[in-house]
Amino acid sequence: MASIPPDWFLKPQYQSKKGRRPPFYPLASSTHIDDKSLENLELGDNPDIAKWRTPEGIARGGLRGWNQEHEEVTRWLYRFNSPCLVDPRYPNEHSMHLSELAFAARTRGRKNLEDTAELVASQMNNDPEFDKKYVQPWKRLSRMEREDLLLSALSSFETPQDALSGEDSTYSKNRKLMPELELDKLCSNDGQGLLDFFKKIALYALDPKRLSTHPIPDEDVFRKFGIVNDDSIPLSSADRAFQDEYFLRRHVLLFVITQAILSKLVSSALSLSLSSCTSLT
Repeated sequence: MASIPPDWFLKPQYQSKKGRRPPFYPLASSTHIDDKSLENLELGDNPDIAKWRTPEGIARGGLRGWNQEHEEVTRWLYRFNSPCLVDPRYPNEHSMHLSELAFAARTRGRKNLEDTAELVASQMNNDPEFDKKYVQPWKRLSRMEREDLLLSALSSFETPQDALSGEDSTYSKNRKLMPELELDKLCSNDGQGLLDFFKKIALYALDPKRLSTHPIPDEDVFRKFGIVNDDSIPLSSADRAFQDEYFLRRHVLLFVITQAILSKLVSSALSLSLSSCTSLT
């Protein structure tokens, strides 16, 4: 007996001849799945924070609901049977990343990455009071307070201007490139999850120029973007440009988000200090 095709029960618009899976959010009824690039299908789904700031959204969880939606999109993206985005059978799949505009953007991105990493390194590796400023305040927080602090830091990149423009923010588009940013994981083991994340970021902030050849590791990200080992360089220049583009985005945002979390920890420590002074007077 012949096996049933995996897309047998899908709507006609999702019955792909290229073996693609339906995107996280439904497509418009007039759009066929093969009309869109694999890159867009896999990476184009972005949670909208605006709906979570409405009275209805706040009643459904507010920032916690927004963060949960981001985490669901991220888990969907890296599901074990999801397609790798670098396929040697289609060497021109990512040719848009070979344009002069894309090259110029990556050049600016590398400069931005180096500047941001330098600032992070100065905070994490060169500050003798790092433990006092950041680690101790984090350890003093309750589980709920830790989650609220992280949600505040993660949502600080979503501005009202982004919502008014009707366009997704850079952060919303690229949060899925950072599966490390999982609330439960960062708060696990009495907060040790975030401290382990800090150690990883601090190490790679020391020499950002090496990140083009030695990216910040994550098994799911590496598999999704076609990095099997240190020697697995795609033959296609378009695929290499595609990898370079998305790892630049990933690295910059990991450093920027680290800065945001550190800033929130300083504010938290200051707030605790002020409340202690108030209680003594």
